[in-house]
Amino acid sequence: MDNHILFLGEIPYENISLFYNACDVFVLPSMMEGCPTTVLEAMASAKPVVALNIEGCRDLIRDGINGFLVPLADKEALAERIIRLLTENQLAIQMGKEGRKMVETKYTWETIAKKTLDLYAHVCNVA
Repeated sequence: MDNHILFLGEIPYENISLFYNACDVFVLPSMMEGCPTTVLEAMASAKPVVALNIEGCRDLIRDGINGFLVPLADKEALAERIIRLLTENQLAIQMGKEGRKMVETKYTWETIAKKTLDLYAHVCNVA
């Protein structure tokens, strides 16, 4: 197992895409997140995602479509989903494509900027 997992410490941001491209599955076992940018980055790299079923991840991951959401503290389910994606190559590829498609349509800089401006306009009109 030691030759399959590397703990590399901090990676300079300009090198991050190399690591997303090198991985087969992106796993976020965090128990608390806002909007996890790492999930969006992994999806933009067409990688399937396995994450805990928490608020920020639920907003991005459609369980069984572009990744898997697993119950909090269910390490067996987490391991099962990871193994499934590592052994079912077509499923992993399809989920990666779905994640990429979602990022391309809902999370472009233009889309985010428009949503932000619309929110500010709404707040200014309400105040």
